Amino acid sequence: MSLSHASGPPPPREQAERVLKGALDAGHTFLDTARVYGLGHNGRLIEEVLKDRQRA
Repeated sequence: MSLSHASGPPPPREQAERVLKGALDAGHTFLDTARVYGLGHNGRLIEEVLKDRQRA
């Protein structure tokens, strides 16, 4: 949630990318987002950062 909105200012884009990619590398397979998290910015961030990752 805090990658795009709420709980203070969002981190720099590079840090948000590392968090998302690190979560997948650690085995997390469920990323929850909603329109309320930055009015869609969080979902777009996830889509842009992870678009090149293929599901195993």
